[in-house]
Amino acid sequence: MIRFSFIIKIFIQLFLKMHHIREKFIEILKEKFRELDLHYTIGGQISFDVSLKGWNKSYCLKFLNDYDNIYFFGDKTEKVVILFFLS
Repeated sequence: MIRFSFIIKIFIQLFLKMHHIREKFIEILKEKFRELDLHYTIGGQISFDVSLKGWNKSYCLKFLNDYDNIYFFGDKTEKVVILFFLS
């Protein structure tokens, strides 16, 4: 795993945004792997996520029945209330 300094990360973020690098790369991945049932999203400042459709971050919730509160952290998280009824 590569760790960038804050300043370098900001420059990378600006470059990616100005040139739509992540969006273009996701389009290439969608074309290359179109036969697979994958879901693509722009991640945090410089990342993107690839997962099986239906296996997003909420997928883990069905395994966490013993917890009253579950928190997701990231640089692009928003205050959202999601109710899951797990049986």
